[in-house]
Formats: sequence, C-alpha cells, structure tokens
Amino acid sequence: MKKIILVSSLFAAQMLLLPAFAAPTGSYTQSCRNIKTNIRPGLEPTLEAECLDKRGQWKYTRLVGYRSCNAIDNDNGRLVCRK
Repeated sequence: MKKIILVSSLFAAQMLLLPAFAAPTGSYTQSCRNIKTNIRPGLEPTLEAECLDKRGQWKYTRLVGYRSCNAIDNDNGRLVCRK
C-alpha cells in the first residue's frame, strides 16, 4: 500500500511541474524537431527548435517570450508568435 501511495504522489508531483517546462503545443510541432524550452531565472522563457523552411532545409530558430503567444507557427523555418 505504501508503494502505491508513493508512486501516486510522485506522479501527481510530476503532473504539477510538467506544464512549466513542457514545450507548448501548436502547428509548428509538425514541421520542427529538437524542440526545447529554455527557462532561466531573470530571463524571458525561450523556445528553441530546428524547423523546416520552404526549401526543405532545417533551420535553427528561437522565440523569446513564447508564453505570451496564443499560438506558435513555423513560418519558413522561423518560429513566430500569434497573439
């Protein structure tokens, strides 16, 4: 019984922390890879990824302050914020 309570507690704690560090959803996830969030105290959160451009080339891109976006898209290899 103690194991079940411990596992349940750890799972609940993980679910509480996950939204703070998870990459946001959006259409960019279909054409971008290596998606990472970079959250450092005192700095705006940054979303980083490699996204396909119109020529099919992978481009490194980053979006500072992504949390204020209603949606995030890949515009020709660039992460862009829709508000």
